[in-house]
Amino acid sequence: MNPHIIGIGIYGLGWVGEQHLEAYLADPRCCVRGVCGRNLDKAAQTLRRYGCECPVHENFEALLQDKTVEAISICTPHNLHAQETIQAARVGKHVLIEKPMCLRARDMAEMAQAVRQADVRSLVSFVARWNPAVQMIKRWLSQSLIGQVFQAEVDYLHGIDPSRKAYAMASREVGGSALLNAGLHAVDMLRFLLADEATEVAAMANCSSGNDRAFEYPPNIEMLARFGGGTVGKVSCCFEYRGPYQFNIRLLGDRGSIVNNRLFVQDWQGQSGFAEFPTLLPDNADVSHHPFQEQIAHFLDCIINNVESHANVEDACHTHELVFAADRAAERDEIVKLPLRVD
Repeated sequence: MNPHIIGIGIYGLGWVGEQHLEAYLADPRCCVRGVCGRNLDKAAQTLRRYGCECPVHENFEALLQDKTVEAISICTPHNLHAQETIQAARVGKHVLIEKPMCLRARDMAEMAQAVRQADVRSLVSFVARWNPAVQMIKRWLSQSLIGQVFQAEVDYLHGIDPSRKAYAMASREVGGSALLNAGLHAVDMLRFLLADEATEVAAMANCSSGNDRAFEYPPNIEMLARFGGGTVGKVSCCFEYRGPYQFNIRLLGDRGSIVNNRLFVQDWQGQSGFAEFPTLLPDNADVSHHPFQEQIAHFLDCIINNVESHANVEDACHTHELVFAADRAAERDEIVKLPLRVD
């Protein structure tokens, strides 16, 4: 018996959406059945460039009504993700949602409810989880090589020029905040590596004196979080950074330390310095460098096997809740307790 081929729809064929398209086309378990976007001519050109023959729908509603589409990648501007996810789930489509999944804390519960009631599989695109270096660090932690982690830090240092983006990255309406826009990759990495949830958050945010890139929100933020197991986690997020892109991971344990792809283990007799393990680091902001192929293979696995992803909407609510708490802490100059009270 021939295996069932999953019909895929993609909403938004821009910078990131094109990576979704390429990954789906490379996986024989699925077939791209339809796409749509703000620029239909450009979407058609992209399909021709990849040799993909499928309809270009006039709008999202038409894509949702396409019976051959079983799962949809939502790659539209940030402020549209929540409602589009709810619409897709309510008509029975599995959903892969680019981050952030929402810009308002009150949208999280409705999104989770829509996905749960429809009994569809979901995945929020925290694509760094599939990076080879991150996977290696997870294995080290599972083996307790550095013992109990008591301090963890992740940096997201990315000098963003909003004028180069296809939409208003610097605006509150579309970008949200520095953490919501992109820094939540680092926040999610803390949760993913620690396998724990935060109980309280503090944060401070600012912008350079000139704010020459015209951000409507503070483009730089430092977040401190205490986790349930006692670990203190820190995220540095800076959009006004002048320098090469950095996504640094530092984990300090009571028997050793991890700094990116370098490992020191107290129990390894004779080790006098960090051992470096060659691997692919998450050190490039270009989306073509990100492991979308592995992420989308995982999404298809979840659909085929009818299992939940470790990065589903319910899990992503915890990352977003931590981000909303950090933004509130910075704005109000207070420590915010979790779970977050939604205003």
